[in-house]
Amino acid sequence: MKKILCFVLLLASAALSFAISREELVFEASYAGLSFKNSTKYADLSLLKEESGLTEKEQKKLDKLSAKVSKGTEKFSQLEKADSKKAAKKKARIRKHVIDLLQREAAIYAYEDYIYKNEKTEEIPINPKTGFPEILSIPFVTFQEGAAFSMVTRIQKENQYNRSNFVWQDYLIGAYFDINTINMKPFNNMIRVSVFYPFHHTFNGMQQFAKQTILYAFDLYAGPTFQFDLWNYVYLNFSSGLHYMYQLSDEYHLNYLGVEVLGGLELPLARRWTILLDGSFTLDYPNFGTNKKIQPFDYSWQYQAHLGVRYSKKKMNKYAYIHKKINTNDGNSTAEGKKADSDSKH
Repeated sequence: MKKILCFVLLLASAALSFAISREELVFEASYAGLSFKNSTKYADLSLLKEESGLTEKEQKKLDKLSAKVSKGTEKFSQLEKADSKKAAKKKARIRKHVIDLLQREAAIYAYEDYIYKNEKTEEIPINPKTGFPEILSIPFVTFQEGAAFSMVTRIQKENQYNRSNFVWQDYLIGAYFDINTINMKPFNNMIRVSVFYPFHHTFNGMQQFAKQTILYAFDLYAGPTFQFDLWNYVYLNFSSGLHYMYQLSDEYHLNYLGVEVLGGLELPLARRWTILLDGSFTLDYPNFGTNKKIQPFDYSWQYQAHLGVRYSKKKMNKYAYIHKKINTNDGNSTAEGKKADSDSKH
């Protein structure tokens, strides 16, 4: 009869353990001192409460559960002592097997719970005036400038008399100025302004000489930008947007409007200095100017290349080709600086 009673109590204890909720299993794992990854964080109840971030009500629930588990274990131990040695050994083996299964399951739940809680991002504070989350990464703009080169091609098709097409090409050189947004949502944007002077002209491959001395071109581009990095050594920039260009030629005031595709590199020279190199291709409609009725062109495109530099205190390079020796607060140089000093002495 005692054996049957012990076995029934054992099954009831097992059923009670299996009915423990997720938080209860986490507590049981920590209470039993299980060995699993990061188990040191759950060595005792106080540390478990601190890491899990439970509310006061949930903590009281865990405390009550702890008392129930301790009381039930104590009663079961007393029952084992009161029984015969043979029955006690058998019950101990069964109890050890059941508890081992429970502890394994609890360890899994506890580890998953630990990973889940540690992967949670910090809550973004709410602005009391607006009621919306605070903008932690404040948007700002950077400026960059440099030299620019452009080659403009205009084509007028000729279908009569089996003649070849008329092709005009202008080579221009000048300077550009960029405004780029940083931390803007949903993506960053760029506005580029360029000023050119045409220094070479060809018609069907033959050089042409300008009749006017003052000739110029004005170029404007705007579009979103996307950046990728190659292990922080080089940054790749891609952009596509609207393009407009005004060009004063010997005959007409030319106005181009089209689409531009841009790709470039950023080379982090120093913490605040960055070298910029990019190229673009533009497909334009060239008949918005005075040539529209007199001499309309069928096609027009241009290639552009830009070489520039950016100096910025806000957008500093985390990694750079040129490193500076940094001094600590106590006046001692860093390990890198000390090594450089020792090398210079030798």
